[in-house]
Amino acid sequence: MGDQMTSPSASRIDLPTIRTAIKQAHRSGIPAPIASDPELDAFIRARTGQMTFARIVAEVAAAFPPHRRKSMSALSRWWKSNRQTPPKPG
Repeated sequence: MGDQMTSPSASRIDLPTIRTAIKQAHRSGIPAPIASDPELDAFIRARTGQMTFARIVAEVAAAFPPHRRKSMSALSRWWKSNRQTPPKPG
């Protein structure tokens, strides 16, 4: 009687969360150019709801020196995967 059983819920492991963490830690390739510059990432995120893509590109060019600016294709990839799109009515 010295063994104590833990409740099933206390010993459960959240497998989807663990799998996600493992995938993120072992992702192949290099990180996205914008993700590797947290200040630039925050700068762009702060403007995504209020500005067009072209305006954000112009703001990045005005606010950051040339060596910190990213290519148009990098900005476009970031824009497509990170911007918030409004939900469809229905």
